[in-house]
Amino acid sequence: LDEECARCYLHLGTVHSNLHSDNKVFFCFKKAIAISHEIDSPDSIIVEDSIIGQGHTFLARDKAVEALVQYERARNLRQGRRNSNDEITKEVADIQVFEANALIKLSRQREALSKLVQALDVYKKTVGMNHLGTGGAFQRLSEVHLEMGENQEALFCAQQALNIRKTLLGKHNDATGDTYFVLGKIFFKRADLSTAAPCLEAALETFRHRRGPTHASVANAMYCLGCIHECRKEWDEAIACFQEALTVRQKIHGRDHLLVADVLFKLGKSHKNRGESELGSDCLSECLRIRTNSKGQDDVCVADALFELGGILSPQVSGNFDPFQCYVDAIRIYRKSLGESHIHIAKCLARLGGIMQSKNNIEKAGSCYEKAIAIFEVKLHAAPTCEKLK
Repeated sequence: LDEECARCYLHLGTVHSNLHSDNKVFFCFKKAIAISHEIDSPDSIIVEDSIIGQGHTFLARDKAVEALVQYERARNLRQGRRNSNDEITKEVADIQVFEANALIKLSRQREALSKLVQALDVYKKTVGMNHLGTGGAFQRLSEVHLEMGENQEALFCAQQALNIRKTLLGKHNDATGDTYFVLGKIFFKRADLSTAAPCLEAALETFRHRRGPTHASVANAMYCLGCIHECRKEWDEAIACFQEALTVRQKIHGRDHLLVADVLFKLGKSHKNRGESELGSDCLSECLRIRTNSKGQDDVCVADALFELGGILSPQVSGNFDPFQCYVDAIRIYRKSLGESHIHIAKCLARLGGIMQSKNNIEKAGSCYEKAIAIFEVKLHAAPTCEKLK
């Protein structure tokens, strides 16, 4: 029953957490807490850090609700060691960032944003702008703003994070690479491909050097770079990027993960555009299988795969799917999820009209075209990309 013994259990728990030995993790953290209580230090930093360690372990295992409970316990303990009139300290702000991470996992972005803004304000007051805590808060804020579609706010926060991290850590640090990656995604969302590409390439270089060629972050960067080449219609480069991303993700997640399906979707479209119908069909069929098994038959991502698969199939490349049925099934899903007049339905109806016309079923073809045009005309008046839709 000694404080040093409790601290050893705390550190051992952290080691086991990195080794994914969950039972040993929680045993060690609970022992640290129990010893601290026995020696009359129930509010000690060891207790708080042990509770935070349990939260980190839950969050790493995608148990965000349990993680949030632990973080709130730790924050209450940490605040309780101070007078209620005291301002929030940096140590409490650290926990607010952890709480925000859990809230993000629970898709509670607005609450996470509030926590991060509070934490950032504390960091500025207590440690100043040129501090890793401040840079980390800016980084997380940029990620949340990006996810919420607030690209201008995301860009400002990411640039602040990059300035701090480059100054304190250098260009090739892991954390700096993470910020370059977020900046690349922001510029891609803004259709600024010439700025997005160098950011993603800088992130990729860091990830490969620091984390190894088979790390998830390498696959993510390659996927985003593939999307840039896809937008530029550089199919050879796009396929090379998507293929590497696919190899890494299959190695990490197996062959049935949704992240694998996302790459197969892009890879299939790229093969199609390069004129490799059979390869494209194989990729899109596998993507459809994974998405259907993981999300069910009525998810929009399944309809997207059906639409692309229908466009690549022909009498020579049919596999186990019929293009007509692909579009019919896609329309059913889109109507159920997106409403009767979504632009995706119009595109499917136009494709169905083409199939009917090729079979000399002129009356049904005309009906499909008319329904498609009715949706297109409504959307054309409101859409900013009018010429593209035409």
